[in-house]
Amino acid sequence: MVGLFKEFTYLGIFVALLLRGLGFPIPEDVPLLIAGFLCAKETCSVGLILAVSITGVFIADIICFSLGKHFGKQVHKIPILRRVITEKRLAKASRQYHLHGKKALVITRFLPGGKTPLFFMAGTLAIPFKKFFLIDFPCVVLNVLLLIAIGWFFGDHLDLIIDVFEKSKWFTLTALAAAAIILVSVAVIKKRHIREN
Repeated sequence: MVGLFKEFTYLGIFVALLLRGLGFPIPEDVPLLIAGFLCAKETCSVGLILAVSITGVFIADIICFSLGKHFGKQVHKIPILRRVITEKRLAKASRQYHLHGKKALVITRFLPGGKTPLFFMAGTLAIPFKKFFLIDFPCVVLNVLLLIAIGWFFGDHLDLIIDVFEKSKWFTLTALAAAAIILVSVAVIKKRHIREN
């Protein structure tokens, strides 16, 4: 895969990132890690790869959002999206958004996988585009910078890093769920303590 990106560096990274927005099961983490590795090997310009990566990721998010806005919950009838955006995933994304609001969009941006259904649901729920932009774009920039930096500094172990990212999805979700439970518990305890006083 690295060889393919070396041959078509900018276009390859951009297309791989864009395909996620069209429903292809391509995790955006992998091309971004490879982009960082290629920058470290001086195969491409850091500034240009950052611009291409941020643009590709954000356009993919806009595509997901726009498909949700246009097709709503009927998206599972579109053949190319049927596998990625299932009714089960839509229901889960809807629950996440209703429970956590914009925080769900922020947290999902930093998790491997699972972005497409939630960004699609944001469009389905008619969140104003300006609000979506203000939430998503800063997170895209930070996420791209972080993943390219990891690829840059640890690129010699790229296979291991990609494997860890794929396997850590469930660990990350569990850790975030535990953190959310702790934060909610602390908030409830504080609220009760204030009421008692």
